[in-house]
Amino acid sequence: MQPALPFEQRLGMRFYSTDSPGTGGKLKERYEDFIVEEINMEKEVIEVQPFRDEAVPQKPALVSGEKDRFICFTMQKIGLGTTDVARILASSLSLPWQMVSYAGLKDKRAITAQAMSIPASSAEDLSEIELHNIELRDFEYC
Repeated sequence: MQPALPFEQRLGMRFYSTDSPGTGGKLKERYEDFIVEEINMEKEVIEVQPFRDEAVPQKPALVSGEKDRFICFTMQKIGLGTTDVARILASSLSLPWQMVSYAGLKDKRAITAQAMSIPASSAEDLSEIELHNIELRDFEYC
């Protein structure tokens, strides 16, 4: 067995499993190489879907459920932090950023999907905004 590099040894990897040289591959070089999907309280996976080719208005054509105080939706992003998205949405909807709710931070250097919510009073404004590297879908009152 070949000893690991000093950096890898500091991470707990002491040896390589083979004596042959590496192939020169790279891990997580592109955002698409790392996918993060959220699992909600009902144990359902909020899945990443293919991104659309261009920015389009986020028209929530159908908001399901009985009208309530909030709209819940799936937010999918690439190359942005969760707080970045919350601030972008808040700014686009003229809301204080604290009014965009989510349960936890997702990786910036990845494609991620997670649940978010905003006040239902902002639903009309969603059709006016165009977002880049962010998609919103699965709108429902909650």
